[in-house]
Amino acid sequence: DDQILVTVAECLSQPKSKDQVRLFALSIIDNVVGIAKSDLPENEDLTSRVKSLLSKNMDSFLLPIGDVLRRQQDISKGLLEACVETISGLAQFVTQSTQAHNLVDITTFLLDQPTRRVNPKTKSGLLLVLEHFVPLYDLQDDSELKDRVYNTVTSLFGFFRDRSSREVLSRVLIVYSRKDPILKEVAELCVSLNSFADGRLDEPDYDRRLKAFNLISAPREKQFTAHQWRPLLYNFLYYIRHDEEFGVLSSNSSDAICNFLDSASKATDATETSTFYNILSSILLPAIFSGAREARSEEHTSELPSPVL
Repeated sequence: DDQILVTVAECLSQPKSKDQVRLFALSIIDNVVGIAKSDLPENEDLTSRVKSLLSKNMDSFLLPIGDVLRRQQDISKGLLEACVETISGLAQFVTQSTQAHNLVDITTFLLDQPTRRVNPKTKSGLLLVLEHFVPLYDLQDDSELKDRVYNTVTSLFGFFRDRSSREVLSRVLIVYSRKDPILKEVAELCVSLNSFADGRLDEPDYDRRLKAFNLISAPREKQFTAHQWRPLLYNFLYYIRHDEEFGVLSSNSSDAICNFLDSASKATDATETSTFYNILSSILLPAIFSGAREARSEEHTSELPSPVL
């Protein structure tokens, strides 16, 4: 019965609902999702009907879950994780553009949350949701969400450390660039900057990465815009801390940041100049100050006397 599930979902958004009630409602939705994922031949008719039920009522699930996540700043870890798990389970049954909009909106919101609320492993899983659903929703129709997705995805190049997450992140930017062709070259460069050698366990593909750095630093007939520089800059700030292979990534990142500053200094359009200024003040300068504090901390630690054994 459609109405039963809708009523269950409504329990999530009631302001005075206790966490136990919300967790129970989420578990009911999870159980329904489990039935829909069942591949047993004897359940074929039931599975088909449940899939249809989920698809028709998807917004009735996504909207109250999103409401819980946004409204409760003090949400418990258990409830937050249960919401994320339910969203991930529902994702494969999203079929309509409005549903994809709600899913992309909630996912972006979660990716923006601090690590103490949403851990890196959970964020990595949420990237897969974005990779699949950004193509289903025409972001051009919603400039606010489009910009928010872009700003979130690009900032995560400075956050994720593991191979799998950085590769998924690069693929998400590729998918996004299909809706925004001006980013096509930059997205491909980010894929190269985060490439790994085939057949080698977590070994960077230094040849491909250096080729990308060379392309970025080479003289260009048309300079990158501030919008295009954003994902590249986050990659530079991540790799400038890497001193593997005699600091090849860090030294190239340093040179690339200088190229970024050169582009910023040559901007003449008022809007473009303002965008460069915002990137400098909100991304580059805080990263420089943070790096300086870390360097001083390491220097202070190295000067401490060794403990007497």
